[in-house]
Amino acid sequence: MSRYGGRIERVIKWTEDGPQHTFGEVHIVSFGDEASFESYARDPELTALKRLGETAIVSTEIARGLNVAN
Repeated sequence: MSRYGGRIERVIKWTEDGPQHTFGEVHIVSFGDEASFESYARDPELTALKRLGETAIVSTEIARGLNVAN
């Protein structure tokens, strides 16, 4: 991720289980721009790991946003 200017800003781990929490944690990541993220998403090394990730990751959802407060 870092070779594309991306970084993990925060990891949020749930502290309780229940039907509304079908996943264990959320990763907030940032990239300098959309093109950098797209390059990261198409990285051949990342693509090669996709099958491994499918055994460990229940689901992935991507939501794009802008940082509006620090």
